Amino acid sequence: HGFGLDTIQDFKDTVSENDVIEFSTSVFATFSAVQAAMAQVGADVVITQDASNKVTLKNTTLANFDQDDFRF
Repeated sequence: HGFGLDTIQDFKDTVSENDVIEFSTSVFATFSAVQAAMAQVGADVVITQDASNKVTLKNTTLANFDQDDFRF
């Protein structure tokens, strides 16, 4: 039930544009679970399930994310 190694270059989180990342509940069931898997790595945010399943969000910070950015 993995999702591979993905990179998102231009995640939008503004009033007019709001991208959403959707995870299967078998991967992350809640926003709290996603938060626990998030890390700031330089200028990027990385969400890690395991070594083979990571999402890198380029040029953003942890503070930019809230539960409205995710769907389960």
